[in-house]
Amino acid sequence: MSPLVRELAQVLSTRFAGVMQSVVTPNAEALAFDGPVAPGWLVPCELSGPIAGTWYLAVSSDGAASLASRVLMKDTASPEEIGEALKELTAQALSGIGLEAPFTGMAATVGKPATAPVAPGVPAGSFACRLDETTTLYFGCSYAAGSAVPARPPAVSAPSPGVAAAAAPAPRGPDNLELILDIDMPLTVRFGEATISIETLCRLGPGSLVELSRQPDDPVDVLINGRLVARGEVVVVAGNYGVRVTQVVSADERVRTLNG
Repeated sequence: MSPLVRELAQVLSTRFAGVMQSVVTPNAEALAFDGPVAPGWLVPCELSGPIAGTWYLAVSSDGAASLASRVLMKDTASPEEIGEALKELTAQALSGIGLEAPFTGMAATVGKPATAPVAPGVPAGSFACRLDETTTLYFGCSYAAGSAVPARPPAVSAPSPGVAAAAAPAPRGPDNLELILDIDMPLTVRFGEATISIETLCRLGPGSLVELSRQPDDPVDVLINGRLVARGEVVVVAGNYGVRVTQVVSADERVRTLNG
């Protein structure tokens, strides 16, 4: 098993505590813990890149229920609510991890949490997160290795005589794109927009409200050089705002944003 797998548990400990500080209590803190955790709930995460395989986050039934109740600010959370809370918190904790060394290039896709008495794979570390003096949550990690080499597509049989077959060329960017890949570009997140009169503009001041042309549950726009490249949902990552991309435009369209 790659040393990165165990290091992932250590990094996630700090990241998870950061998410807890944002959504539950500012007093949350990561604690060192290296013991077994009997799972009641399992959160599967499909990893690709430096680590390839399925990584599981385990938490006890009582711990999961307590965590969901704190997040949702209610006495009792349903199994569906517990699963959704675990998925969202894990996704926020893993958000953007592929931009940091030594996990550069790693992609993580959080699957649907489920109840399970045993964690699959091999143990891959554990950690704890204390919310307050009376509540400490314990998490176990396990890992089932996958192939680090992308699977090859199945071979396509030759067409029958007399049947013409034409394959569409795969889209590709400019041949010299590698020359500019290290150039920084400004990224803007747009929550909405509005058109106001000059009179309204002149009256703007502290306490003024401006209604935007977007519902609270609508995705936000991600722009490069003022051009739309993706849409996503707002999350909190280690105390800072972030965006989880849910939709991207085509590769060709993204390249064209370089034209400003």
